[in-house]
Amino acid sequence: MKSGLVVIALFLLIEGVLAREADQEGTVALFFENDLFAGTDKHETHGTRIAWLSGAQTLDKVPLWAAWLGKAVPEEGSFHYGWSLQQELFTPADTKSPVLVTDDRPFAGLAAVGFSAHRVTPRRITSIEGALGWVGPAALGEETQRAAHRLEGTDEPVGWDHQLGDEPTLNVAYTMRWRVHEPRHTWSWDLVPQLGVDLGNRITQAHGTVWLRFGKGLPWGLTDTHMGSASYQGAHESNATRVYGFIGLQGRAIAHDITLDGNTFRESHRVDREPLVGEAFAGLRWCFRGWSLSYTHAVQSEAFRGQSGANYRGSVALSMTF
Repeated sequence: MKSGLVVIALFLLIEGVLAREADQEGTVALFFENDLFAGTDKHETHGTRIAWLSGAQTLDKVPLWAAWLGKAVPEEGSFHYGWSLQQELFTPADTKSPVLVTDDRPFAGLAAVGFSAHRVTPRRITSIEGALGWVGPAALGEETQRAAHRLEGTDEPVGWDHQLGDEPTLNVAYTMRWRVHEPRHTWSWDLVPQLGVDLGNRITQAHGTVWLRFGKGLPWGLTDTHMGSASYQGAHESNATRVYGFIGLQGRAIAHDITLDGNTFRESHRVDREPLVGEAFAGLRWCFRGWSLSYTHAVQSEAFRGQSGANYRGSVALSMTF
């Protein structure tokens, strides 16, 4: 499985390069999330995502999988398709214990490739994403965290022997977001709500989010600034300078989460998942000549019963439109 993920990643990277060679507009984005920004090392401890999103396309000139996904989004608006590769790490608060920590969340590493399609109008973005992934040792979570600790010069974790076992994952995500207030001046604000659903053995949930953005030259569409399903990274005008801040709230109703509920087809460590989870976030984004850089800081309520306190993490997103 390790070699399979590498092959898929190389194939997708080659596809992005070929699109660029064909003079096709696109956006490449890199997301890095970690709780080190909050001075902790526990629970939702790390995430990395690399993604590519095409410029506006017609369905007869896109790959078959993109045209197939495109049938699930409205016909109105410009059509975009993309791919992503990501890894996520989850650990208990105590990563130094050689024995199983039964009252905290399991060790878990996840890796996935995602294929997405998006329709964009002046007031709405509709997105669908299918994600194929893997949870367990083959996702290389232990190796990633050990390498990070060696770079930091800190003690390496020793509890990964108790991580979730190998299991393939399949998820489908569908989201819609609207712009309900449009900026009318160079310095202005807008309000963007979003609703979505995720179905699969990785996670099954419904969620709602609202962003309040304020600043100079607010772009549309709304570009995601931290990792999430059916993520959208909009293009940036090559010579436009935009600086804005944002705050937001998210609520999730969760029916299943493999990182808390444990493996689907085998016995594994699990905890009692909270069915309702909330999150608040704030950040700043800067765009200039096709480049974009943002930082988001988030606080999330307890994800499982018995968790001591909220989770905090930061996210850096860097993107380039060519």
